[in-house]
Amino acid sequence: MKRGRVGTVVLSTALLLIAASVTLSWVSASVRWRAEALGMMLRGDLTGLPWSEFWTEVATFPIRNAPAGSPLRQDGPSPCPVLWETPIGAFWGGSSDGKLLNSIVLEQIDRKVYVNSVVQIAEGDVVFDVGSHLGTFTRLALMAGARQVVAFEPEPKLGACFLRTFHDEIRQGRVIFVAAAAWHSPGVLTFSRGPNSNSGAGQVSAGEGDDVVVETVRIDDVVAEAGYERVDFIKMDIEGAERHALRGASRTLERFSPKMALCTYHDPVDRTLLAEIALAAQPGYTVIRRYHQAYFLTGFANAR
Repeated sequence: MKRGRVGTVVLSTALLLIAASVTLSWVSASVRWRAEALGMMLRGDLTGLPWSEFWTEVATFPIRNAPAGSPLRQDGPSPCPVLWETPIGAFWGGSSDGKLLNSIVLEQIDRKVYVNSVVQIAEGDVVFDVGSHLGTFTRLALMAGARQVVAFEPEPKLGACFLRTFHDEIRQGRVIFVAAAAWHSPGVLTFSRGPNSNSGAGQVSAGEGDDVVVETVRIDDVVAEAGYERVDFIKMDIEGAERHALRGASRTLERFSPKMALCTYHDPVDRTLLAEIALAAQPGYTVIRRYHQAYFLTGFANAR
């Protein structure tokens, strides 16, 4: 066999092996994600998501492989010693957060859980990221052209990592960090953390838990005290506290009619309750539901 032909065969074989490896990796990630989602449904973690819509979602949303992530640095102070690389840039986090961060990023990029075809962040928007976790949505909002992002995160460890990641943006005034839980009234609550304090599995609820006490604020008060003349987009993913945060934002909804993306899977009643609260404050809203999210906007007829 001639040398050129041998080289061609070797190259072709190598390409086939690479393609097979990528395909198996994607299948593995896809199957793993669906198995994890099924486990959450069986445990009752997604009580607001009907089984019919769950099966539709897992059948129609592809999940790309989420690599474990590469640590760019590992010299940060506790509780966020590792700077993790992701498809949208680096984030400070815990020593085991690489996989979680990439999964969250790909969920927001591939499945677009906080935006849809008409509810999107526009150039110059003022965005409220309620439940900012380690800052992935804040980063995506800035990349989409947001003029400023106001991020709410009551969990102290997550907040410490967020502040380290967005140090420059905070200094420039592009990001404002609120170390408090958005609620229907100012005060304090007990914050009950999940097994992994950086997992985002914590829940703020009155009179429950024994981990840490956090401050609560009303979105309306934050808007009034800062003198905001516009609020364009509100995202909420706060483990079932959306109803409380929404009640504390009634004047903001009435005055500015911000686009909103709210999670509805934490409690079965949220699918109707959150819409009732929002519509009571701003009757002009159109509600668009998609599986475990509800999106709100005014002027929907003009947006199509």
